[in-house]
Amino acid sequence: MFFDTHAHLDDERFANDRELVIERAREAGVGLIMNIGYDVRHAQNTVLLTREYEHIYGSVGVHPHEAKHFDEKDLKSFTGWLLSPR
Repeated sequence: MFFDTHAHLDDERFANDRELVIERAREAGVGLIMNIGYDVRHAQNTVLLTREYEHIYGSVGVHPHEAKHFDEKDLKSFTGWLLSPR
């Protein structure tokens, strides 16, 4: 079994065929996937993917380039996601 440790399945490029991409990965032997949320929007999308697919895990955070946009409201969102990830 393979573990994809750095994916961006929530990227807009996969909007039309995300499920197919995920299925093809499984067929190729990828049993686990770590989706990376690097800003608030992608973190939220990552959490949603982890809730929809049992074999997809998520890493949520804020890339230093995006930190200037991070505020108290975002911190509350992250805290909520981390306290109840699934």
